[in-house]
Amino acid sequence: MSKYQEIVKKFKTTKILVFGDVMLDLYIQGDVERISPEAPVPIVLERSREYSLGGAGNVAANIAALGGRVTLMGNVGNDSEEDFVRGLCRRSAIVPRFLHEPKRPTSTKVRTVSGQHLLLRIDREKIGEISKVTEKKAVRLLGNLHGQDLVVISDYAKGFVTEAAIRAIKKRFAGKKIVANIKPMPIAQMGTLAFKGIDIGLFKGINTITMNANEGRFFAGVDTSTDKGAANAARRLSKRLNASVVLTRGSNGLTAYDNKLSKAAHVVNRPLHVFDVTGAGDTVVAVLALMLGAGVPLFKAAEVANHAGGIVVGRRGTAVVQPSDLKPFLD
Repeated sequence: MSKYQEIVKKFKTTKILVFGDVMLDLYIQGDVERISPEAPVPIVLERSREYSLGGAGNVAANIAALGGRVTLMGNVGNDSEEDFVRGLCRRSAIVPRFLHEPKRPTSTKVRTVSGQHLLLRIDREKIGEISKVTEKKAVRLLGNLHGQDLVVISDYAKGFVTEAAIRAIKKRFAGKKIVANIKPMPIAQMGTLAFKGIDIGLFKGINTITMNANEGRFFAGVDTSTDKGAANAARRLSKRLNASVVLTRGSNGLTAYDNKLSKAAHVVNRPLHVFDVTGAGDTVVAVLALMLGAGVPLFKAAEVANHAGGIVVGRRGTAVVQPSDLKPFLD
């Protein structure tokens, strides 16, 4: 059995819980042939609609596409968008464990696209921590889950990932691998984008923490624009959290710091044809988690995950990778 076959076989026996902010992505594809007489905006003649799972749902979809056995836990609205989310879960063999909260819709991103051009994005969602009632339901549901080999926390700062939930996951799945993708909440501040901090110490002791370079700069207080700076930030966060850290750096690849080895490594990107960056970070997290679950060392797992992210940016919409996509990087 080749190394690729051995790892893919392990994918198929790995049970993973993805916990986080579930979203629905809708792409409206159309043609632009004229400008509206009502205002200087293009008129889009709709040709097709495409629905896909976003946020934590996209992490789950990537894991499922690679053969992992996935349970997806998050908040959805009691609305028609929930029906699409559940249908997409059924199609991908994802087991949904959803919670509802009054007046909180399914987080939905609607994108209008013509050719390769994104013309408009409309978000329908409610941002803010879930109620204590819903939080207690989530903690209770976590306590009733059994047989998970690995947990992925996918935090998009919408409010489902709370302090109580993080503590419950750490307690319930103590001894299991936990991968957490952390996002501070973005806020508008004097015309610029800033971040509202969370208590990152809540994630102390989790196996692997992932975030992008800007978030790493926010949490570590270190410039992450260079290899040296990214390695320094990852090292600081690793020591603070007693966890391995992976910083995704866009066109600069990623930087990983292995907590056990006390060592950093940089993974550079191949030349990329960037078509759509939507969901690339979700793919990186999904592949990284599966590779770690299969027993692959962090640096190799990060390398393959980075290549997977490079593949999906060359595809339209919220794309997923297949096992065959990973073969060139595993043999």
